[in-house]
Amino acid sequence: KIVKINPGKEKKLFLVTGLHGNEASLFEQLKEYITNLTTEVEITLILANEEAAKKNVRYIDQDLNRIFNSKLEAPLNIEQRICQELKNIISGDLIIDFHTHSGTEKFTLLPKSNLTVKTIKFIKSLAISHCIIIKDDITDKGSLVEQYENALSIESGKHNSQEAIEFSKICVSKALDFLSGKVNSQEKVNFLEAIEFIINKTDKVETIYNNIKNFKRINIGDKISDNLTAKESFIPTLISYTVQPNKKIMLKCKEIEIWMPAWENKFLLA
Repeated sequence: KIVKINPGKEKKLFLVTGLHGNEASLFEQLKEYITNLTTEVEITLILANEEAAKKNVRYIDQDLNRIFNSKLEAPLNIEQRICQELKNIISGDLIIDFHTHSGTEKFTLLPKSNLTVKTIKFIKSLAISHCIIIKDDITDKGSLVEQYENALSIESGKHNSQEAIEFSKICVSKALDFLSGKVNSQEKVNFLEAIEFIINKTDKVETIYNNIKNFKRINIGDKISDNLTAKESFIPTLISYTVQPNKKIMLKCKEIEIWMPAWENKFLLA
């Protein structure tokens, strides 16, 4: 599904929802929200994986947000077809890929190559505490936002929650202000660089302890599960609490600072 508001305007905002079908609850609410806005920005809102959304599953054939770097050849499965279609239509001065998750935290994910003055200024305008910087070797550049230099992902909060819906609306409002050249408040953001995913390398389901929380530091020697003890200190993110064999348990991150020389237009990691 695609909804376009104010076609032909110079500034363009592209909003993606439902790359994962079980995270599609934002679409109808954002559709109603943007159709009642008065703005000079062209807004395109899309529900990406409508078939998975109807079944309330993450995907039908394969994870749509992992194949944007793939060479697609016929016959295409459902997600491959959607991927090809999205590549042909996505374009904007700012591209936001909205997600929800099993927790309540709100944060952004930004490809390291997209760490620019523009994206950082926008992120710092949001009432959001954390931004995870993703390097190419973490995802093999398979995600949607890694294909566009002015794109980022926003995790809006818990699946199907009113809180996630309201926060997504705030993000859209901030994006419109930003594209319209209005001055935004500059909030403090904790920047984290992704190191690697911890994988369940056993042949059994791994159950992560409930006291392990996103963005709460894990120290050397801390027990993560009955079979897993931390060998170093790190910040855990993207935690899954019940993990099948060979699946991702969490993403290890480290805190970083960013700075920008006056002659550069990109931020550098300190």
